[in-house]
Amino acid sequence: MTSITYKANEKTRSYADKNKQSMNVSEIRMWMVLKWSSYNFRRQKTLGNFIVDFASLKKKLVIEVDGITHEEKKGYDEAREKWIVQHGYKILRFVGMIPFPDDRIYEYIWGKISEIEAGNVPIIVVMLD
Repeated sequence: MTSITYKANEKTRSYADKNKQSMNVSEIRMWMVLKWSSYNFRRQKTLGNFIVDFASLKKKLVIEVDGITHEEKKGYDEAREKWIVQHGYKILRFVGMIPFPDDRIYEYIWGKISEIEAGNVPIIVVMLD
């Protein structure tokens, strides 16, 4: 199978580039946790004609950080998740505000990453307060 990462159309790639410049607070905080890892996460990455918040192509892992705006996009999110899982990726979705990174949140996030990698469940949703 060819790589799904290079199949995005120009409009989708352009939109992903704009998203990188306007990440919300939770996405910025998550990026502070992920950017130096050995997983080589990419932010606002295109997979096919979909954009995901963070993706490790090396580990076939997608991390989404969703706020209340995703309530309006449930159909789109479901179609995107189905397509991504069909291509062999696992998805870890955080719903709510990501706390400012400290030792506890680093441990929590990496614990959840380990949990999804070790399990047979393709999608884990984590509700944050």
